Amino acid sequence: MSGIFVTDGKFVKVKSFKDKVPCVYGLDYLTHDPIVNTLAVTENTAAYRQLFKTLKDMEYPLKVVVCDDRAAVEIALKGIYPWAKIQLCQNHYKENIRKTLRIRTEETYHHFFNSLNKHVFTEAKTETEVMAGLKHVWDNHAKENQTLRLILLDICDRMDQLFAYFNIPGCPNTTNIIELYNSHMQGRLKSIKGFKSF
Repeated sequence: MSGIFVTDGKFVKVKSFKDKVPCVYGLDYLTHDPIVNTLAVTENTAAYRQLFKTLKDMEYPLKVVVCDDRAAVEIALKGIYPWAKIQLCQNHYKENIRKTLRIRTEETYHHFFNSLNKHVFTEAKTETEVMAGLKHVWDNHAKENQTLRLILLDICDRMDQLFAYFNIPGCPNTTNIIELYNSHMQGRLKSIKGFKSF
């Protein structure tokens, strides 16, 4: 196994619960095998702690967790695998920027976002190139705009999690693989109409 663990949560129906509950699960990126899952009342630190504890009990050689931006993942991970890295899904991170700037409905920040995507997330292959890309975007698009400067500063602050994949061979920078599994799981859950119990 690769030690590259991709994780996500999917809300599922469980009999006797009014609302759907999260099924937190993950797979090995190299083999694409689902390794572990857990049902939880909420998608919180305790749910991820249980997930990582099960991985540790299985002696899974965890190096990096590829995930969406959830504080619960980081807190739980550091308690069980303190040496492991986090690689945030860049697709989800960029989508949050799109929402903040209303990229899909307004043209105001299109040049900023396109430049950011090109110079930082697409063309940069090292941390030095990321920093050069951020400087380029700052100088050309964000000097006078507090909102845009805060976005660039957040990327600087989170370099370790947004670009961990630079230093981990074979590590993806998105959770695309598990998104495919989510769609398969959704189809299966539709046919069985949820679970009878935890």
